Amino acid sequence: MGLTDDYENETMLHKYTELCADLNMDKMTTEEAWQSFENISQNYTLEGNKMHWLCCALYVACRRSHVPAVGQRGLIEGNCVSLTRLLRMCNLSIIQFFEKAKKWADMANLPEEFRNRLDKVERNFAVAHILYKKYEALFAEIFTMPLDGGTRSHRSRKQKRPPCTSAELFDFTWTLFSLVRASYPSVSDDLVNSFHLLLCTLDLLLSNVIVLDRRDLLNPNFPGLPSSFNKPYYTPPIDAVCNIAILCGMTDGIVVEAKSIKEHFLYPKVKEFYEKGKIRLDPTAFIGLLEQVNFDMNYKNIGKMYEEYVLSEGDFDERVFLGEKDMSSDLFTPSKQTYDSVSEESQRLIAKKNLSHQFENFHPQSLVPPTPLTGRYYLKSKEPSFDDTPVSTATHCVSRLQALLAGRKAEPSDTLLAILQNCSLDLKHSIMYRISELGERFVAKYIEGEDMTSAQSVMIAQQRRQLAETLYYRALESICEEESKRIDERILGLF
Repeated sequence: MGLTDDYENETMLHKYTELCADLNMDKMTTEEAWQSFENISQNYTLEGNKMHWLCCALYVACRRSHVPAVGQRGLIEGNCVSLTRLLRMCNLSIIQFFEKAKKWADMANLPEEFRNRLDKVERNFAVAHILYKKYEALFAEIFTMPLDGGTRSHRSRKQKRPPCTSAELFDFTWTLFSLVRASYPSVSDDLVNSFHLLLCTLDLLLSNVIVLDRRDLLNPNFPGLPSSFNKPYYTPPIDAVCNIAILCGMTDGIVVEAKSIKEHFLYPKVKEFYEKGKIRLDPTAFIGLLEQVNFDMNYKNIGKMYEEYVLSEGDFDERVFLGEKDMSSDLFTPSKQTYDSVSEESQRLIAKKNLSHQFENFHPQSLVPPTPLTGRYYLKSKEPSFDDTPVSTATHCVSRLQALLAGRKAEPSDTLLAILQNCSLDLKHSIMYRISELGERFVAKYIEGEDMTSAQSVMIAQQRRQLAETLYYRALESICEEESKRIDERILGLF
């Protein structure tokens, strides 16, 4: 029995050594991960493929290590090993990784900071998984879908670069969206904000295509094309044309939210890329991204910047969606199961953050028993709606909430003030002080762990705070009105 265990350990160590060599892993990280694996193995029974547990140990060790920054002073957190590549080489799906990594965090007693980061990576993946399906459908409605095959044609250095192809536009749009989204932690794991950012990115590239008059890239049936697009006298516009309203109308998006994301998140980040010399375009009109003299540099640098982010942060590389068909590769599914059926935890994390708990292929109406006592008046139709997706459900909830609070402010209304004045105690100031204190704590917690100088993150937190305070005062007013009808005014004055 002992000889068998020794042989298995030697075999496992040999495979692990080969894996680390292929990953170009540094010696310190390699030894730390193996030592951690041995310690955990002595105290716990590690079921299943041992390489999968070693993968978790390697990821933890990578996030703990630091490497010198090239051309800069200081150290970079992590040793620049791609999580996606690590999972591929360990033959471990992203779903299995999250499940095992959480168990590994418990067994290794990892700090709360690491657990929160792991949850963040999982939420980002869940949001990206949902949005990519939306992206494919939207791209096909706006542009011409790329043909199967390679995305870029090979050419010699002396040959002139051909114009941007549909396949390159498809990859570039998704990579730019992923890069901008990753730059804002307050947006990256928020389904509604991320969806609106996706619409804004599509709108940005659409306006560039229209200005260039690249008809070969446009879907002729897209309703946002200029009215005279098919007329003989048509001339392309000089300035960018905003199609946010049309895109929101096609997808249940919220126009005000999308325009706010566009002005305060997308445009400032794109302008920052321009100021750093990473991309070329007109920084005032935000056109020129796809011009023949600019696109090659823009395409390479956007991909390079996103690659640097993925390696430095240890996040999931969302460009992997571009190379997978039907999400059926081993990276996404451990067997024949789909993401929706396996990772309910990821979907639940999104639901808690975006006021929605529906999965993509789940219809709660189907669970309602057909009896006379089900309260059908308060329920939707049992007919499944093919438009119900996590995105549409979340945006619908936000729209309903905004409509409910339309015209109200984050302060007591005249009706509520009149009710409070009938009370013997001074409730107005105590309530407003309590809400103000809770609001400050909410904002501080919302932007915790982010760049405190980021005006965009603070802006989103303040918007959420204002919405919550407005909802509170409206609910309090409704409760007080109902209670005042039940209670005699003389009794109410005793409070």
